[in-house]
Amino acid sequence: MLQSLAEHRAIELATGGVESIDVGTLQLLVAATKSAAADDRILALAADSATPMGRALVRAGFFTEAGRPLVPTLPTWTLTREAA
Repeated sequence: MLQSLAEHRAIELATGGVESIDVGTLQLLVAATKSAAADDRILALAADSATPMGRALVRAGFFTEAGRPLVPTLPTWTLTREAA
């Protein structure tokens, strides 16, 4: 991530392949996102609500189950709902 942010003004993390995630990793992603913003860079994260990452973001309080963001300091994070 650090190398990608050094080489690019913005990167987006694809989370579709995430099978499990813990709170420590979420905290690391929050810190990296805020650090990137402080350096005028963008670290974006997108997750589908039906995936392990999406469910973890809801459980950790980053989003409502409907996908509404609850942490205004992370505007580059999105939670989507894939059509069934």
